[in-house]
Amino acid sequence: NSPVSDSINWLNGFEIEQRQTGDYQNVDDSGQVISTSMEANETQEVATYTQVDISQGSSRWVIGGRYVDNELAGEDWLMRMSYVYTLDRNQSVKVLYSEGFNAPTFVQQFIEIPPNVVKGNEDIRAEKVKTWEMVFTLQSRHHFFVANIYRLWAEDFIFRDENEIGIIEFANTQDFTREGLDLDYRFRQNTLEVFANLSWAQQGNSTIEADN
Repeated sequence: NSPVSDSINWLNGFEIEQRQTGDYQNVDDSGQVISTSMEANETQEVATYTQVDISQGSSRWVIGGRYVDNELAGEDWLMRMSYVYTLDRNQSVKVLYSEGFNAPTFVQQFIEIPPNVVKGNEDIRAEKVKTWEMVFTLQSRHHFFVANIYRLWAEDFIFRDENEIGIIEFANTQDFTREGLDLDYRFRQNTLEVFANLSWAQQGNSTIEADN
């Protein structure tokens, strides 16, 4: 994390994550192995990221990006941007856009439990989520209140599905969106602390065709 000036910080990072699993075995009552549903496997995920943080007066901008490369799930570029404006010492508003990448697990890719219990899918794609949020925050000595309006885009979420020959396997969903509102309130005084939350999801009280 390098201070470029009094108002600008520049963050850079690099990550290597090694994931490994042993054999997924089924045993009988005596402890003898009857079958192996998933053989031992390992993969490596490498990521690098950069982010610029700029503060000027009542405003703060954060702009960044991340490159991730998973040996089994492929690579992707992800971005993040936010803007915070401080109204006064107790109140602020924030606008945020971010993207997330979630690689499939070994089970989702390689498990196989016959007959037709579940089968992994080596061609499954990583999940990706894009989120836009607008947040108002009020914080004082005794009160803390947050109002958050959000919209998210979900791409290639992983679920279990029955294929054309009746085998249950992991697959990617169609892309879908969600919108909603979250309200959080906390009151604190001496030893008393009270929490309250109200959440509303626009698609929450309906059945959506082909929505897994």
